[in-house]
Amino acid sequence: MDRLKTFGKYALLLIGFFILSNFLIFIGINSNYDEITPMADVPAQVEITRAEATLVNGRMSGIIKNSSDNDLNGKYIRINLFSEQGNILGTKFLQITDMAPDAQEEFNTYFEVKEVEHYTIEITNEVEQVEGSLLDVFTNEELTSYAIISALVLLIIL
Repeated sequence: MDRLKTFGKYALLLIGFFILSNFLIFIGINSNYDEITPMADVPAQVEITRAEATLVNGRMSGIIKNSSDNDLNGKYIRINLFSEQGNILGTKFLQITDMAPDAQEEFNTYFEVKEVEHYTIEITNEVEQVEGSLLDVFTNEELTSYAIISALVLLIIL
């Protein structure tokens, strides 16, 4: 019986340590993000809810509002990232499809580029030719879930 109690104590300590470490990691990572500011006015049909960057990466999320007056279906949202000096660091095109009139849709995008300070958002009718290296700075948002699952599998194996 004593061995079972000892095992239970260790299990509770391990679970407590896991919860505490995840909480501290979450606080540590999210405290490194600073807000990045727009260089120009954001179109009225796009509302940016979060635009943050660290020294090496960042994230942006917002809401796209489709209106019957100005239908956005088939158009693209162009996101440009800029340094403090105004140099363009990256570009991403988000395609808008299958939005009903007067509907709203959330978007999230992540990027891996250093020292982003500003951004611009534009609505365009087509994807414009952009230097290849400027498109490579954006990452797939699904990679985050794969990284978490991989880490959990690694913990289980070890």
